[in-house]
Amino acid sequence: MNMKMKRLAILVSVALMSTLAFVSCADDSPLYVPDDEFIAPDDDDYYYNDSYDFFVYYKGQKIYFMINDAADNECYVTYGDDDDWIITDEEANEGYYAYYDGVVEIPSQVTYDGVIYNVTGIGKYAFYGTNLTSVTIPSTVTYIEDEAFGYSLLTSIIIPSSVEYIGKNVFESCYDLEEIIVEDGNPYYTAIDGVLYTKM
Repeated sequence: MNMKMKRLAILVSVALMSTLAFVSCADDSPLYVPDDEFIAPDDDDYYYNDSYDFFVYYKGQKIYFMINDAADNECYVTYGDDDDWIITDEEANEGYYAYYDGVVEIPSQVTYDGVIYNVTGIGKYAFYGTNLTSVTIPSTVTYIEDEAFGYSLLTSIIIPSSVEYIGKNVFESCYDLEEIIVEDGNPYYTAIDGVLYTKM
């Protein structure tokens, strides 16, 4: 199955799984998105895209979010438009998704339609197949879903002590990944010589 077909299958899965409840963790000192950061729905295909509810421009990056309907005022990072596929080798059907290019810093809170949402997770396939090289994860995040960083250009990552769950194949085919660090105090995970382990 080529990557485009796999992505269509992913969209169906995400739509079916959108009602699952996730654990949450409140930040002791909530951050906020500065007033000069632009927040808006995607006017082009917002009503036709089920992969995200809204996006935020934050520190130079467009970040996509899905509202967690199973929890009050929570959202999680997800992927962008399926059509943003850049082909690098048509014969081999290889390429990458144009969103999440380079460095991404995830805010701990975002405001959309007058509501403040805590960012509590990174959803399935959020950065899959992108040119993401670095990501900063806030201490509000408690879960990272399956294949969240798969096939990306991620080089290193720091997992906060707040993270309670990490899904399957989170770093699948991340050939540039050299270092995984888990913050001190995480009761569920640790990293030894750059390799992620569970404590359970």
